[in-house]
Amino acid sequence: MRNLLLLLLVVTPLHAADECGGERLAINVDASVVSFTVTQGDSPFSGEFRSFGGLVCRDESGLSRVDVWLDPASVDSGLPEVDDLLVTPAFFRIDEHPRVTFSSRNIRRKGMLVEATGELAINGIVRNRSVEFRFGEQGDGRWQAKGRFTLPRLAYELGTGEWDNTDYLANEVVIEFDAVLESE
Repeated sequence: MRNLLLLLLVVTPLHAADECGGERLAINVDASVVSFTVTQGDSPFSGEFRSFGGLVCRDESGLSRVDVWLDPASVDSGLPEVDDLLVTPAFFRIDEHPRVTFSSRNIRRKGMLVEATGELAINGIVRNRSVEFRFGEQGDGRWQAKGRFTLPRLAYELGTGEWDNTDYLANEVVIEFDAVLESE
């Protein structure tokens, strides 16, 4: 059953593929980064996710849709014992929820930034979320989306049991992304 679910997640297109009226831009994973930083004790701790992707729709008025995902099992903190802990049910429940997803409902310009508002799903918990980022053309047909936001980890049950103590592990996790996008 798990293999069937994983196969469906891989072959099922994102909403954007069906609803994109303009140019479809896909994330170039090799040229992009999704990272996190959280404070443990008094020290910041960082890592990256290696497997992610998605589509962005762009038309003459700007961005019209953002649908992105990441595979939490691809976490790489540089410490295998930490990576092993992060994929347990105490943090990411990857057996039940192998993907983190964000699907926009509304996109608007805010000066030099773009604000995408939509649903962020982690561990089967779906919450409304707004994310601000810079979006612009890099040249050679490539685009860049770059931003950061703070995620309240306990709202998504990231760090339960002994890990829910915010004196030891901060509730605020800073997520940063720098995505290079290319026409599909």
